[in-house]
Amino acid sequence: MGSNLTMGVVLCTFNGERYVEAQVQSIRRQTRAPEFILACDDASEDRTFALLEACAAQAGVPMRVSRNRGNLGYLRNFERGILQCQADIIVLSDQDDFWRPDKLATIEEAFLKNQATLLGNQPALLSNQRTMIANQEAFIRNQERLLANQPTLLQNQRSMIANQETFLKTQERLLASQSSILAKQKEAFAALEGVVSIKSIL
Repeated sequence: MGSNLTMGVVLCTFNGERYVEAQVQSIRRQTRAPEFILACDDASEDRTFALLEACAAQAGVPMRVSRNRGNLGYLRNFERGILQCQADIIVLSDQDDFWRPDKLATIEEAFLKNQATLLGNQPALLSNQRTMIANQEAFIRNQERLLANQPTLLQNQRSMIANQETFLKTQERLLASQSSILAKQKEAFAALEGVVSIKSIL
């Protein structure tokens, strides 16, 4: 299956002189050859780096070799290699791997199938996006209507507050009138008590 995708292999090494030559050869013998091999050596103390340079000098798949000034560790060495690798598909390799000849072809085929699946799903994705946009527009229209109704709502609230104030004033007047009536009733009772007392004396 042909494609326009580029493929690069990041090979990370550290004290792997027993393995690196065989792994580089297994990469170069792939039925789908990579565009290049990037070997990142993590400050090996044996002959690993020299063997990598010898492999890079051989004909075949282009190979670039770099060496860290100090030991970064397994994860950071791979991270450094990935950042330097300019390819559509990046395949990672340990120094003691030995690949089947169809490994890269299988990876590329799986990648292309996934791409085809994504492309096939695009109409559904676009439809979902249109639905989301329509829902957002409806939400915005509702918000606009709410904002347009806010002056009316505020006016209604002001009217309610004014009515409440009028009601409170009316209640205050009623209470004042009731207090006055009670005072007059007390005076009347007092007068009656006086009359009763005079009659008792007589």
